[in-house]
Amino acid sequence: MQKHSRAAVVSSNVLEGKTILITRRAEQADEFIKEIELRGGRPVVIPLIQISDPKSWFGCDAAMENLSSYNGIIFTSRNSVEKFFRRLREKEIVMPPEIDIYAVGERTGEAIKEEGAAVTFVPENFSAAALEDFMSEKKVQGKKFLLPGGNLNASDLETTLIQRGASVSRVEIYKNTMPDEGTMNSLRERFFRNEFDVIAFASSSAVKNFAHIVSPAMVSSKTKIAVIGPSTRETALALMIPIDIEAKQSTALGLVDAITEFYSNPNT
Repeated sequence: MQKHSRAAVVSSNVLEGKTILITRRAEQADEFIKEIELRGGRPVVIPLIQISDPKSWFGCDAAMENLSSYNGIIFTSRNSVEKFFRRLREKEIVMPPEIDIYAVGERTGEAIKEEGAAVTFVPENFSAAALEDFMSEKKVQGKKFLLPGGNLNASDLETTLIQRGASVSRVEIYKNTMPDEGTMNSLRERFFRNEFDVIAFASSSAVKNFAHIVSPAMVSSKTKIAVIGPSTRETALALMIPIDIEAKQSTALGLVDAITEFYSNPNT
């Protein structure tokens, strides 16, 4: 796996005086927080998604009991890895070693390795589109894939595999829901006080929830919008949220590097 270059990182105080809203869940924000602080910025964490168990494990359990029938498993997030392997342990099911495991994102790949499983492939630019391109080039006709994910995880990757003759079982292993009322009120209050210089989005779900909580029309030119990659950008633009900054590598580090580069420009 290709490691992300630190070439884009400039002097450590570039983000001094800048308040950056992290919309990722707190337990997944450590790298964001560390990198922003290293560059002099002030990170604020207000998670815009909540992750909980699905209403039913029936579909997931049925797939797990027949894992040996699958040629590959595709994980599109760290959440999907953590929930899937936790359920495997609860059911006392062992992952068959012959199954190919694919991951979208460096952190997703790392999570798989932490569970003691081998990763067959992670696209170098860490995006779902890149994995889709890779799978398009493979001979997948007649093969069977398991796609564990959240309740909002329909994807072009699934469509591509089916169009190429593969069988895809998408099973829900977690629910992605709106934050609680207190969190939403906190976001509204701080947003309307213009506290944030940058709002950093690391997922399409966070963008959609933001648009539900705060009208996109209320985003002023003072507040810069940063996105982690193409899928998040497309979601934001579809909701009429302007994009100022996009990561070159779809990782937390890549996103902070892009924010740093933006503020390193003397014309910013």
